[in-house]
Amino acid sequence: MQVLQLYATRRVIRCPVCGSGNVVLDYHTGQLICRSCGTVIEEEVFDFAPTAPREEPVKPQGVRRAQGASRLREARALTKLSLILGADAVDRLTASLALEKPENLLDMLRDNPCIRRLVQKLRRGEEKAAAIHVAYMLKMGSYPLYAELAENYGIERRKVLAIARKVRKCLSIESPAAVLARA
Repeated sequence: MQVLQLYATRRVIRCPVCGSGNVVLDYHTGQLICRSCGTVIEEEVFDFAPTAPREEPVKPQGVRRAQGASRLREARALTKLSLILGADAVDRLTASLALEKPENLLDMLRDNPCIRRLVQKLRRGEEKAAAIHVAYMLKMGSYPLYAELAENYGIERRKVLAIARKVRKCLSIESPAAVLARA
């Protein structure tokens, strides 16, 4: 069986048997498999099986197929994010933001070239993840706690502040101090 390593793992997906986070999606069978012990964690994450031609129109299968497509989109988004940030940084980012749709982060990077360039210039995956985290929080209308970000991503607080300043500049958002000074 050939397993493609295009599925990015998250902290939430752990093998129930051995506890390993080394989980992959087998695109041939549509199964979620633990690479450490071989346990099939989830059957039919999606289905690529060809359907037989029918004369009457086929009704959609509803939620089951939609969930499979949603999981596939999520897997692709996590894969792209892991290529940009690295798997550990993606784990930290998705866990700290508690995202239901990681593709929203990719949309933000695609739609804002300034943020995209900033992320490309940063060297460490943790710094890139912190920049994406700050940008996402600011776009959602809240200011992140920089000390918490520094601890979560293992970055010096002054580096987080510098990253946040650049992100705010990209998004044309005032600093918290400037907002409080006006109030």
